[in-house]
Amino acid sequence: MTRLAIIGLGPLGASIALGLKQTKADGLYIVAAGGDKEALSQGSKMGAVDKVANTIKDAAAEADVVMMDATRQHTRDLLEAVGPLLKPNSVLTDTGAMKVRMMEWTKRYLPESVSYVGGHPLPKEAITHVKDARADLLAGTDYCIIQSATAKPGAVSTVVGLAEALQARPFFLDAAEHDAFASAMSFLPVVLSSAFTTSVSSSKSWREMSKLASGEFKGITQLASQDPEANHLSCLASPQTLVHWIDQMIAELYAYRKEIQENEDALLKRFIRGWEAVARWEAGALDDEPGMPKTPTMTDSMAATFMGDLLVKKYREMTGRDRKQWEYFKKG
Repeated sequence: MTRLAIIGLGPLGASIALGLKQTKADGLYIVAAGGDKEALSQGSKMGAVDKVANTIKDAAAEADVVMMDATRQHTRDLLEAVGPLLKPNSVLTDTGAMKVRMMEWTKRYLPESVSYVGGHPLPKEAITHVKDARADLLAGTDYCIIQSATAKPGAVSTVVGLAEALQARPFFLDAAEHDAFASAMSFLPVVLSSAFTTSVSSSKSWREMSKLASGEFKGITQLASQDPEANHLSCLASPQTLVHWIDQMIAELYAYRKEIQENEDALLKRFIRGWEAVARWEAGALDDEPGMPKTPTMTDSMAATFMGDLLVKKYREMTGRDRKQWEYFKKG
């Protein structure tokens, strides 16, 4: 039997548990523990966990694999409490976006017989509640794996196997490289969300302006509404790198400012570039190189059989079939 303990069950940990349960792996037994009793109860009701332990000690002591899914501001304290409880040759992993600090903390608090292999699942859809957890949340996504210097090969294989069982793609990085990337992709959005919120809410007209707040406002302020302590800790995970990305954002905003002020056509091109970047990412097409020969689809091949190549070419021109889904096409 393989016993997995999830400490601090959140929506991501619950989704991982559901995904593993869906594999129907023989002997898998999942235990959860943490301070959010409502989340634990929800995880149990939805079948994500086999047991809710009364204490962290009860959950972790006999576990083969322990997954830290706690909020950022509680991770260190929980790790300090859990470390001495872990049995020899067990594996500790996590789901968080800070890895340099985790390497430091695990070196301090884990016994030498326990291997730490960092994990950072990267769902393309953000979920905020355990009730929204889904077994397929990580299917087709990247799953960062960060190996500590003392992790045993078998421990790395265990976490790789976990990612693959969820139909995710293992993506190997070292801790510093991971945190540098996370500064741009995870922590810069937090700063922008909070800065936008404090900027508009500081206006003398905020009371009147707030009446116009709708879906756009809710979307951009979502990260600002997260726990302030967690956001503060995130921004200090890799401060020099984050400052670099803030400077890059300031320069980009000035470019938008200039083009809006001068009513330049370049502004439309900038918006198109942004639209296409998002579309390419959503399509998983970042490796697609311009100019590469197009492989005909089965539909194209069948059409050529009945219509002839010239007619197919004309059809593609008329319907936009040559346009990739991440290339902007002006309607009308």
